[in-house]
Amino acid sequence: MTSPAAPTTQSSALRLARIAAGLLFTAVLGVFRPASAAPTDYSNDPLNPSVVNINSLGQFVFEGHVGTGFNVADYITINVPQGLAITSINLNYYDSTDDRGFVAVQPGTQFTAVPNTTNGTLPGSVAFNHFGWRGLCSTSYGSLRPTPASANNNCIDGTNTTPVTTATNTNLFTNLLAGSPRIDSSGVLAAGDYSFWIQQPSGDSFYTFTVQTGAAPAPGPLPLAGAVGAFGWSRRLRRRLSNHQSA
Repeated sequence: MTSPAAPTTQSSALRLARIAAGLLFTAVLGVFRPASAAPTDYSNDPLNPSVVNINSLGQFVFEGHVGTGFNVADYITINVPQGLAITSINLNYYDSTDDRGFVAVQPGTQFTAVPNTTNGTLPGSVAFNHFGWRGLCSTSYGSLRPTPASANNNCIDGTNTTPVTTATNTNLFTNLLAGSPRIDSSGVLAAGDYSFWIQQPSGDSFYTFTVQTGAAPAPGPLPLAGAVGAFGWSRRLRRRLSNHQSA
């Protein structure tokens, strides 16, 4: 299995899918595609992701379709404008023959992070988790819940029909796999480019993610105090140099 730093074809995405098997344990079930679904066909190339633009609500919305045999992975890149920051990444919808997919985020316009299946990490990423009925849970589900319900499907109740409110945690900022990095203490991801890897090698899956932005936090008192101190030090240095040259 090769690194995702080199792939440029559909076969490369399939090889990358096999790497992710160490992070994503799924079983192949039947395939069904809802006739009403009209998802976007995002790029399968980690080095050339599809670009999604911000909408009038300050959101980047991904509505995609991944699954066995035709499109196991989607790669998407966004640019968060200066003055804004990512405040949440929520899974809004999941309809699949499998109980979970996989999502990861890294800075930049390409997805080059490679899973370390030995320790369950993804060096270079800023966050990752499973998503669906396990891991990162959805606020809305399609018709294809696993049958029968079980403790493993922890986002639905025992009747296999209703999401469990207390177990539903839709935000990737706060619901992460054990090996995932944590969002920094500011609670946001700063302006800039970010790329997403969304994958499902073991079942036909429709998904919707919403990346929400808001105003970037103002600098705290310590950075401001540091800037003031540096300015004062610079003035003193210039004064000494001027006195030395005069002498």
